[in-house]
Order: sequence, then C-alpha cells, then structure tokens
Amino acid sequence: MNIAIIDDTATDRFLLSKFLKRYFEESNSVFDFHIFEFESGESFFDAYSHTTFDLLFIDYFMFGMSGMDVAKKVRNTDSNCAIFFTTSSPDYAIESFLVKASGYLLKPYKYEEFSQLVDLCDIMKQYVTNPFVDYMDGKNVSRIFVSDIIACSADGHYVNVSSKQRGILKIRSSFDAFSSPLLSFPQFLVTSRGYLVNMDYVKEIEDCDFVLENGDHIPITKKSKTEIKGIYEKYLFSKGALG
Repeated sequence: MNIAIIDDTATDRFLLSKFLKRYFEESNSVFDFHIFEFESGESFFDAYSHTTFDLLFIDYFMFGMSGMDVAKKVRNTDSNCAIFFTTSSPDYAIESFLVKASGYLLKPYKYEEFSQLVDLCDIMKQYVTNPFVDYMDGKNVSRIFVSDIIACSADGHYVNVSSKQRGILKIRSSFDAFSSPLLSFPQFLVTSRGYLVNMDYVKEIEDCDFVLENGDHIPITKKSKTEIKGIYEKYLFSKGALG
C-alpha cells in the first residue's frame, strides 16, 4: 500500500506519518505500506506519474496548488484511491464530496479521531481482508486484488487477465510468473496450458470448458478433464462446508 501525505507544513506531515505507523502497528497489518511525504501538490505529481497511490492525505490550504486542485487532478485518472482532506476549517467539508473524499480531518486532531475515520475507509477494509498481487505495468508497479481476477490466459509475451472491476488487463509477463502466486490461493486452477480460472466465477462445466458467469469459456485439457472436474467439485464442497 502506497500512502501520500501532501502538506506544506513539516510538523503536520510528521504527525500524520506517526499516526499512520501507529495505526498499522496496532491493527497488526500483514501487508507492506510505504509513506511518501510531499510539501506541495506540484512535488506530489512529479512522483504520481510513475507511482500508484492507494491513500492520499491532502492539506486543503497549501502554497501553489490547493488541496482541491490536487484531488480533482487525481480523480481525472484514478477513481479508486481514497482521499482524506486535512484542514483547519470545516467550511469545505461539503465540497469534498465532489471528489468522493473518504474523510475530512479538522486540525488539530487527535489519534482517536484519525483512527476512527481510517477504520471507515473502504479501501482500508479491502486491504485488510482482500489479498492482492503486484505486477509490472511498463516501468510502474500496479496492483490487482485477487478477488477481482476472473480468469487468465497466455498471449505470447503477455497475460490477458479478465477482471471483474477493470475489464481486460494486458500484462507483460510469462504465464508461469503471473499465475504462480495465484496458485497459492485455493480458488485458482490451471485448466489447460496457458489458462487459469478463478473457480468462484465458474457457472458450470460444459463438455471440455468451464463456463464462467460472464459467459466466457475456459478450455479444460481433455486428458485431465476427470481430475480437473474432481478438483472443482471438491472446491465447491469445501465452500459449502465452510458455510
């Protein structure tokens, strides 16, 4: 998880960074987090062009670009990251909804106020309960949540990933390199050479294909059809047994 603190006051950046570290320590988080500090919107966008951020804490009033200007520019390309405004005035709380802000912290705020607000953040809940994989997207590292992956197929030097939220992603990677970490999760199964399916999205088996909920067909190796069908049925049984 990459977190940006954008504030032109060094002491405010230090305090927020301290609160974040305490929050992750107390929540016993198992995922890595990285905090980046920026003294202006302009310096943030120098990094934003080659880094994916999951949470942004933005001071509303700054020299140069205002916090709202920063948030609007981010929202032009990213509708998923969580945005929190930090400010000394309550006057702009309603305006923050225009950029789908996840929270509005009034300075000076205490740790209890901070942690309660972050607890309500959907993306924070998602990171805690939903594992993910990172992959190279050109020169940048991008992230996809495991539950978002429907199926994958090899395509030369690329892997085509069918995702629930983001459509088809074309990732430059060998099939083995991309699929290997996914196979540690019980819902993923290699059905034939160069094909991987998330069994949570399988609707039925039709001849030598898995038919997915979105209508796609994923081929099953004929020689291994009985074995693969058995794995799928065992997975369905385990899901049922687990409630």
